[in-house]
Amino acid sequence: MLIDILADLIKKYDKDINLISANVGSLGGILSIAKGYSHMAGMHLLDPETGEYNIPYIKEYMDEFRLMNLSYREQGFIVQKGNPKNIKDFKDLTKDVIRYINRQKTAGTRILLDYYLDKYGLSPKDIHGYSDEEYSHVNLALKIKKDMADVGLGIKAAANIYDLDFIPVAHERYDLLIHESFLNDKRFEMIMNIITSKEFKKKAEELGGYSLKDTGKIWEVVR
Repeated sequence: MLIDILADLIKKYDKDINLISANVGSLGGILSIAKGYSHMAGMHLLDPETGEYNIPYIKEYMDEFRLMNLSYREQGFIVQKGNPKNIKDFKDLTKDVIRYINRQKTAGTRILLDYYLDKYGLSPKDIHGYSDEEYSHVNLALKIKKDMADVGLGIKAAANIYDLDFIPVAHERYDLLIHESFLNDKRFEMIMNIITSKEFKKKAEELGGYSLKDTGKIWEVVR
């Protein structure tokens, strides 16, 4: 959702520039950068072995990269208003009466779910709706709003849009992987100016569930 805000502000400052995005998941984003198809890719991939975000996954595909923080954000259970199914933890997802809505296989949220299922000894086979996928947090929240599902793992900002309840699970780091050729581009300079501006921060805070304490910080360069 911060990418959507970024796109709007880019258009505000330069009407001739468009930010075109696609929901391919965090892993799909790494591959897109590695193959030179994109300038930037957002990701929030938790490595279960190290507890590190993003870097272990990127190293599997790239020897050299630039990673920049965009935000931290809250992930949790998005549930219907009032939480009528009384969902409190991951074990509740295995109840017969619970309808789950999942993210696609390449999404960081899907990887986060699988991490917790393994941690608590739960099987995806026991979750009704584990194979039902959505390709964005907003679409996932919309299905819950329309009573097509009871719960899904997603970000607080998406729950806020549809006035749904939210049960916090994790505070994750969301980074942007930058293609090396884009670093000296004037458009990247403009993006840096936008994401570190008071206007961008204000709009992010209005969404809810975001922290911009490290926005613009370069996490890693590997050569």
